[in-house]
Amino acid sequence: MEPSFRGRQRLGEKRVRLHPMWLFLFVVLPTAVGIGSVTLVYLAQTIAKRNRGRCYDDVHQIPANRGGLILGCARGLNSGRPNLYFEYRIDAAAALFRAGKVERLLASGASHRADEDEAADMKQALIEAGVPGDRVVCDHHGFRTIDSVLRARRIYGQDRLTIISQAFHNHRAIYVAEHCGIEAIGFNAVDVPYPGGRKVRLREFFARLCVVIDIHINKTQPKVLGDRVAL
Repeated sequence: MEPSFRGRQRLGEKRVRLHPMWLFLFVVLPTAVGIGSVTLVYLAQTIAKRNRGRCYDDVHQIPANRGGLILGCARGLNSGRPNLYFEYRIDAAAALFRAGKVERLLASGASHRADEDEAADMKQALIEAGVPGDRVVCDHHGFRTIDSVLRARRIYGQDRLTIISQAFHNHRAIYVAEHCGIEAIGFNAVDVPYPGGRKVRLREFFARLCVVIDIHINKTQPKVLGDRVAL
């Protein structure tokens, strides 16, 4: 006996109904990835545009500030090779000091392994580059960029600051500085070309999403505060 119209309709519905797993794989997941990708690109471009004109490549063009904040990274890679991000930041900071564009430097980093001390390594490298040791202060609690910037304001009392790192990093750090009461500019260290800098650039997209969440949603505070220290 031929099924009724409603019966045929139900049979048709069964034929086109997707299993939940396939629905997730082919509809929900691609949609979420697409929205997430657009969001990351938008945030990256927004932060970069917001800080356009505040970052400098030429040591002769950048205005002078009393303090400079060097954002930390490890001196060496896990492979044993030198970390070019570290070396280029030290070169930039030393150039600023020699040009009289900063009087004192705050080396902010953290120790992620027992055998490393980012802040102490930066200070030693700066001394080797000709910066007097008494002009460099170590902040050993710069676990993240947001910690380094917030501590520069709350612990070291800086409301005007020159931030020293690669350009993509400076944009994010200045975004943080703007929201914690620091009038900041950035001095761009030489960037690490591809393929060496590919992973860092990819990670930066997600870091910019995290910094927006940290500032506007979680109201993130530094992991460690403490007593005020003169820079």
